[in-house]
Amino acid sequence: MMKSGIFIVCLLLCACNMTDLNVRSAGEAGTELIYLVPGDRIALNTGEVGYVNGDGYFVGIRDLRFFAVGKRIREVVKLLYYNHGVDFNQYKVVNFGRRSIDVRGSIQSPGVYNYPPGEDWNIMNLIMKVDGFASLGQREYLLIRKAWGYPGKFLFIRGMSLPVEEGIGGDNLLLYADDRVIFPGVSQPVYVFGAVKAEAGGVCFSFDGQTKPPTLKDAVTQAAGFSKVSNTKNIQIYRLLHNERRSIISLDYEVSKDFELQPWDVVYVQPEIPKEVLSEDE
Repeated sequence: MMKSGIFIVCLLLCACNMTDLNVRSAGEAGTELIYLVPGDRIALNTGEVGYVNGDGYFVGIRDLRFFAVGKRIREVVKLLYYNHGVDFNQYKVVNFGRRSIDVRGSIQSPGVYNYPPGEDWNIMNLIMKVDGFASLGQREYLLIRKAWGYPGKFLFIRGMSLPVEEGIGGDNLLLYADDRVIFPGVSQPVYVFGAVKAEAGGVCFSFDGQTKPPTLKDAVTQAAGFSKVSNTKNIQIYRLLHNERRSIISLDYEVSKDFELQPWDVVYVQPEIPKEVLSEDE
């Protein structure tokens, strides 16, 4: 009797494994490892087609809506099959959204760079793509990463000084669609971006040599002032603390315009978020 029970359990386990294996990609090998971005469309053999919308959510199949940007395709396929009960055994990516990285600052070829969906880019790949630094003495960078799912929000990751000649340093830091990488080109920089008049490239100015620390007001002045859509009541200061810990400080400009900045601070002036976005049930 016990042997019969064990046999039945083994059959069930095999059935589960076969079900998992039967969910296959009809596209190129390796597609399932690609990270999703807005504009990606996945067709199922049932005839249903889902896609990642501009807010980073997977929609289009039944009434499903779940966050998908930054997830691998195989993760989303498993969510559809196991968590949401969508019955299919084959899928194919029928359209890839745009994947690009915005590169600025002290490098040979700044600009927006597209990369193929099947590639994983890191900082070292990027440096080779943009023909290297404008000056070999400038090897530090800032990485600004959009926080998908939170309108107007960004994450800040400060990079490191890259010992390029040894081929190490930024190798393991993967880049994702819509990342912005800035090579400051100045010592002890402060970077300002967002809803400011100079946003075409953001503004990097040097902290070095100043008789007193620059203030939030100085940073906004460097960026040619606020744009018409600035949210001056919630300006974010991204700051690197000790031991690589990071902090986000939110300030009301009128109250805190004299707030003193530190080297490597990133000042982000948020745009006003439309009321219909704020009221949307996510």
